[in-house]
Amino acid sequence: MDRVGVAVFAGGRGGTRHPQRSQGAIQVTGAKQAIGVAYQLATGGTGQGPSSWVAGSQWACGNGSLICMGKTKTAALTFTTGNGLRAWLSNNVFVVGGSLSPDQQCQAEKPAGVVNARALIATTTHTAASVLDLQATYLRPDGIIVGTGAVLAARGPLSSGIWQAGNLTYPPAQANFLTWTGVNDLVSLGTLAGTCGNWTDPTQPAVGLGFPEYFSTFDWWAAPGVTQGCDGTQYGQGLLYCVEVR
Repeated sequence: MDRVGVAVFAGGRGGTRHPQRSQGAIQVTGAKQAIGVAYQLATGGTGQGPSSWVAGSQWACGNGSLICMGKTKTAALTFTTGNGLRAWLSNNVFVVGGSLSPDQQCQAEKPAGVVNARALIATTTHTAASVLDLQATYLRPDGIIVGTGAVLAARGPLSSGIWQAGNLTYPPAQANFLTWTGVNDLVSLGTLAGTCGNWTDPTQPAVGLGFPEYFSTFDWWAAPGVTQGCDGTQYGQGLLYCVEVR
């Protein structure tokens, strides 16, 4: 299975996704159609992160893919890691109006080896992309390449998702599955409402959010049609994207 994820009876939790070829795996398409299904089917989706690659559901059968795995090899899995700056999720949710600013929380919850950290988040005075080195390669704490700063700034599809926390855990997608972002792209300034009053005012009505554990595709930064009040009562308080800065 590749690090981005494969389609598993495509059309699961995050919407239909196109199958991706996995290194060392074969995908079989053409699932048998069922009529009058009255129960939820377990599905997964390509481009999805921890647990979400198999944790979706849908009400009707349809064409999909299967994961096929060989079982004759016993060598330990090896994968390509890179050199660059780290990108990670906060260990804990960020509470709007709490005791820490986004930057302070990212600094407090940075992985080992990182000296300086900033939150990848918009405010009314700086864009999210302003904290990125566009020429640098960003990696999760486990060493897996996420993408270049230019790709992140363009809200591009990532080589692999930012779905590992600074403490090296992989938060399950069903818990704290949203991140605070503030605006739908990384190159625009936020508004007072969209940034929860620069992340200090929980009474603001709506805010931009991303899907960290669900997607390495464009939804990682902006969840289509998903907003919530800054008090977090609808979906719960969000996590932060954090990046290493030189």
